[in-house]
Amino acid sequence: MDERDVFWSALRWVGLEHLRVRADGSGVVLDGLAIAVREGPQRVAYQIRCDASWATRALEVRRLDGGGGLVLQSDGAGHWRLAGGAALPALDGCTDVDFALTPATNTLPIRRLGLAPYQAAEISAAYVEFPSLRVRAASQRYTRVGDRVYRYESATFRADLPVDEFGLVLDYPGVWKRAESA
Repeated sequence: MDERDVFWSALRWVGLEHLRVRADGSGVVLDGLAIAVREGPQRVAYQIRCDASWATRALEVRRLDGGGGLVLQSDGAGHWRLAGGAALPALDGCTDVDFALTPATNTLPIRRLGLAPYQAAEISAAYVEFPSLRVRAASQRYTRVGDRVYRYESATFRADLPVDEFGLVLDYPGVWKRAESA
């Protein structure tokens, strides 16, 4: 995949997301823009950089409504720090990032894990809450339950996520629905 554009429509609130996924010289970049009406109108831009194995290396989130931002960096082996260099030991062991506002981040472990049919894996993710942008470790489980369907579980939440040939979510039941791709 050299470059791909994907659009999702929000189902729980008024909203739309545009994601551009592109390869760069060292891996993959997910570049997203979400517009939503949740606790008032909100616009958020984010960029996630992964290495060639889809291990998350950096996340930058900017609230375009004046609500601040967040920059995280990872060594790809589960150690995180803020852009200024401060270590985040509470995130030790987190191999992926999960940004609550977008279904795009489900693609990261789906691609990185490369699960065979009916295989499952437990991961820890650096979970970024929205709109606060607070970050915490979250235990998650991915199970490949079909050719292009993955079950995502975290705490008491569970959803079966159909994906396209690139591992990008088609339908996040009750939350997001794929609108268009280019």
